[in-house]
Formats: sequence, C-alpha cells, structure tokens
Amino acid sequence: MAITRRVWLSSCISLLPAWAQQPVTVLATVRDKQGNVVRDLPRETFTLLEDGETRDIQTFSQQSNLPLTLGLLVDTSGRRPLTSDERLACWKLFEQVLREDRDQAFVIHFDFDVELLADLTGSKTTIQRTLDKLGAAARSPQLQRRVEGGAQQRRNTGTSLYDSILLASDEILIKQPGRKAILLLSDGVDTGSRTTIEDAIESAQRADTMVYAIRFIEQSGTGSRDRERQLPPGVRLPDGRKVLQRIAAETGGGFFDLTGKHQLDEFLRRIEEELRNQYNIGFSPTKADPGTFHTIKLTAKQKNLLVQTRAGYYTSR
Repeated sequence: MAITRRVWLSSCISLLPAWAQQPVTVLATVRDKQGNVVRDLPRETFTLLEDGETRDIQTFSQQSNLPLTLGLLVDTSGRRPLTSDERLACWKLFEQVLREDRDQAFVIHFDFDVELLADLTGSKTTIQRTLDKLGAAARSPQLQRRVEGGAQQRRNTGTSLYDSILLASDEILIKQPGRKAILLLSDGVDTGSRTTIEDAIESAQRADTMVYAIRFIEQSGTGSRDRERQLPPGVRLPDGRKVLQRIAAETGGGFFDLTGKHQLDEFLRRIEEELRNQYNIGFSPTKADPGTFHTIKLTAKQKNLLVQTRAGYYTSR
C-alpha cells in the first residue's frame, strides 16, 4: 500500500518528543526611558535568551489579534468596597479592551475565601453588573456580610490573595487560548492563603498569564492592626508592595502604586495601552524534562528601550 506524503509527515510528527511539538510564545511590551510604549520595531531589534543561551526568534508579530481573557481579582478583606469612580475606571478598561465577539472576562473577589462573582463571559453588560456588586449600594447581602461583617460574623479570617491567583490560573485561565491577563486590586498582604507566593506565581506562569497589580492603600490603619492580631506572636505582616512587585515582574505584567485619587484612571489607561500594543514572539524550546522551569530574557539592542515580559516558562508535564 502506497504511503502518501501527508501520512508520512503525520507519522514523523507523532514520533517527535512532546517538547519539540510545543513552541513557546512570549508576549512583550517595549517602553522608552520616558515610559512611552514603542511600536513598530522589527524582529531584528530583539535578543532572546533561554536559560542564558541565545535562541532564534521563529515567529514575530507586532499586534496580536489573538483572543484575550481578562480576569479582575478584587481584595475585599478589611477595606472599603470599590467606589463609584473606581468601578467606572475598571469598567472603562473592560469596555475599551474587550471585543465581545472574541474576548472573555471574569471577576473574582477574595477575603478569607475566594468567590467567583462572574464566570467567563463575553458580555460587557454582565461585567458591568458584576462591578456594581462590588459597590456599597448594589452589593449582594452575602458579599456585604463578607466585606463589612465583624470577626464574629465570619466563618474564618485572613486574606487569600495567593489562593485567588492560583484559582484563577488553574481553574480558568490555563484552559483558555490566546492572550491572558489578571488585573489584581489589593494591598498585597496575604494572611490566609493555603498556598504560597511561589505557588501563585508558578500557576500564573503555567497558564501563560500576566498579572497587572494595583496596590490599594487602606484609608486607616485599622485593617492592618486587625490582621496583625491574627498572626502568631513575633510574626509580622509581609510587605505588600514587594509582594505585588514580585508577582507582576515574574509574570510579565506591571505594578502600580495607588497613592492619589485620580491615579487609577491613569494606571488602567497604561494597562489598556499595553494590552493593545504587544509583540508576540515565538521560539522552539530546548529538550528538557517535563514540568521543569526555564528562564527567559528578552532584550532590545537599543539601550534606551526596556522590554517587559515574563521571567520564564514551564515545559508540559
């Protein structure tokens, strides 16, 4: 029986090791020293290192039309709910970035527990209604009890920041194709997760997800004092700024410190600009044991350009 070229090629491909069949895609943003996004750079601008060794860039595009999955994670532990201005700013981001025929979004809030308020949806109306639930006037009774209730009303205490990232990454984002990002609104202080910051970062990296972290600062010190009382003697609260900076840096996202009234609008505009102007870069990984981590370093040959991308990737298990 004659063997067609297509059958022969399929047989050869099936014999290849798994690592050879799965190219790695890296999304990158480039800014100049003034912080402006730089567009229209050619492939030759970039140098890619995997585990310290140069790799050829095999696929390259300047504007990705891949579908986008965007998750909003909101910290509701011990702090006021989102104000109308904050909800409006978040809504503007979803409104501008999401394409209803192609993109999807979801919303999670977390305190001592992690709750999915809106599952994956392409409906902007659904997202808008969900954002309203995070406001003081339109919160559901269940969410209101969680946000405003005292310790005697809660089933537990703490802030499950790391668990929320892991849940979003492992249960939702890892199953989605295309581009993936998390918008995280929190003070960065975790006192209740079952997982660690390393677990959270690894889960986001395995899901090829960027985390954009915006650090909210509590209006009073009562929330911090309450959480300090929950810790064992001699144990101090983690530095929320450093926590969020690390998560953002290692996943290729960004960190923003919210210290002024009108900064949230500005930060979300920057995030929107990045999501609209990313370079999509692909290469073939080296042979490695399944499930292992490999570092990525992507740089521009021009010294005045800063390339923002994730710190590495995991091979398939």
